[in-house]
Amino acid sequence: MAVRGWMVAGLGLALATGLVTPASALLVQPINILMTSTGAQSNAALTVVNDRDRPNTFEVTVNKLTLPENGAPVVTPIKGDEFLIFPPTATVQPGKTQVVRIRWVGDPVLKESQAYMFNTAELPVNQLQGSGVQVVYTIQSLVTVTSPALKPEIAVQTATVETETQVANSEHPARTVPGVGVTVSNSGNGLDFLTNYKFTLKSGAWSMTIDPHDVAQYVGLGLVMPNSKRHFFLVLPKLPPAGPVQVSLEREPGK
Repeated sequence: MAVRGWMVAGLGLALATGLVTPASALLVQPINILMTSTGAQSNAALTVVNDRDRPNTFEVTVNKLTLPENGAPVVTPIKGDEFLIFPPTATVQPGKTQVVRIRWVGDPVLKESQAYMFNTAELPVNQLQGSGVQVVYTIQSLVTVTSPALKPEIAVQTATVETETQVANSEHPARTVPGVGVTVSNSGNGLDFLTNYKFTLKSGAWSMTIDPHDVAQYVGLGLVMPNSKRHFFLVLPKLPPAGPVQVSLEREPGK
């Protein structure tokens, strides 16, 4: 019997920023791929390493990614005809590496940036020894496709002092944490990542700045798709418990 585990990469609060892999499994890099619909960046690659002590067969499939304003991302399996993937499946010997080439073959003139989730999934093999239970993993990589002609227009719509109840995990018990709920809009036709921005928060005499390289600790990649809104919760233990809060964003030069 095969038991499947999922490793989600790339979408923080909505997509995680890092990838935690088991001690012996597939290692997949990169976990965040930004492509363009034309030019050199219309080609990309996934590197798959077999860290197991036996040959490992994997398959790459494509999903369309939708990010609602609130809640979890929606991942919908599609044929993936917009991409040429070679090889879509392969067997990798122990300790060896397989490079999977990816090419955008969809519309070269996009009306809006697009987002996809690529699944690199281990395929079960017959095991005649042991318990008969085999754990196989699916590693998810974020793939976005845009064009230099597509531009984002990011703005803060609302910012309110909130609390969030977090479920128990290996690091902490169930708890309620204070912070700021921020709704960010993108009225442009290009996607953007909040990791490109500096956050400035103010509430009365209290203020705080979050530099772009630290933003991922609060919102992950903070992907905001064209013509959409997303709500993010920033955990801020030292935030004053009452009073309005203002949040402004400043794009880092060169990003």
